[in-house]
Amino acid sequence: MMDLQCEFIFPFAKNNPEAGASDPQHEPQQQAKELTVGEVFYAGCTAPQKITAEKLELKIDAKQKYSLKLLSTENQDNKWVFKFTSYQVGDHQFPKIELIAAGTSAETNKDQAVVANTTGAEEKAKEMNKNAEAQQPKTGVPSTATANSTTNAANTAATAAEVAKETESYNLGALNFKVNSILNPQEKVEPFGPFGGITISIPVLYWIILVFAIVSILSSITGFFVVKWRRKKLLEKLNEYEISSTALQQFYTTYRKLQRDNAFFHSKTELSDDDKKMFSSVIQEMELALKLYLLRKFKTPALEKNWNYTLNDLNKYHHDFMSFQAEELKEIIKEIEKAKIASINLKAKDIIQNFEKIRLFIEFSDNLQDALIRNDRAYIKKLRSLKV
Repeated sequence: MMDLQCEFIFPFAKNNPEAGASDPQHEPQQQAKELTVGEVFYAGCTAPQKITAEKLELKIDAKQKYSLKLLSTENQDNKWVFKFTSYQVGDHQFPKIELIAAGTSAETNKDQAVVANTTGAEEKAKEMNKNAEAQQPKTGVPSTATANSTTNAANTAATAAEVAKETESYNLGALNFKVNSILNPQEKVEPFGPFGGITISIPVLYWIILVFAIVSILSSITGFFVVKWRRKKLLEKLNEYEISSTALQQFYTTYRKLQRDNAFFHSKTELSDDDKKMFSSVIQEMELALKLYLLRKFKTPALEKNWNYTLNDLNKYHHDFMSFQAEELKEIIKEIEKAKIASINLKAKDIIQNFEKIRLFIEFSDNLQDALIRNDRAYIKKLRSLKV
């Protein structure tokens, strides 16, 4: 075993700030140095003669493999620097830190077995020599068995010396140190973190995004149910307009009443100014009849809302119908609005044409909506070809 002159260098040494050289033969009594789990310390060593091994490893008992761990070695001009650490909390005392050539630790047990076997063979050979000498005649010439035993003993002695030479180790000296835990001993350690409350620091922006997302989701859910509730209340209110006749029959009733009450529908003579004053009320009756039909047939609040709201409501809840009749309905609404503004300048034929256009639109829409409800594609295709 080769003794190295080593100096142990710790990150800090509370009990013994001075880290002196360790002499393996004259080691003074030292207080243990302190470090934390996984913290690194070094040993700077000088060898009295050149170390032939390229790499060295720590020879240590298996029970202490976590108490001291060799991390790396560096060599320059026969000056070695060894990097150590420890993963086990507590006080550690090593009377001798021994290094051996890398790869020989696994073979040490085999070498020791070889030495033990050779020693036993040597003792057995000596015993055989004694027995041979006692049995041979006193001729003064040693027997062949005696010579062979002597040769084997010499060979085993040489083998033992060679094994001892190959497993030469290097002593860094004694070392005492203490390993402290990185955890505060005053704090209670919980394996999965504290229960209750958020102790992790989260950026304010993340909280704002979270609050915004929650508010958006709640608003969407609330809005959905509010719309459904309002629609339900609206339908309940629209049911007040229901009578025993259908929406189309009710429109025909209004249509015939206007024709009876206003002579210009049948008269071919020039109208007087008093007759023209009736145009405004007739136009309003025409618009009211159209809105009432849409209200009853499509459950849209046409009488209570303006035309823009009615068109949007029809597009939302009766999209298939509006894909056929949207342009026609918008054209009728446009003609009604123009007639209300310039009613005094209208002629009787203009009123009649608008009323007939409304009648044809309602008749076609009634058949179309019934076909859409029945999903009668053949009839819908036929209506498309007959569209006004």
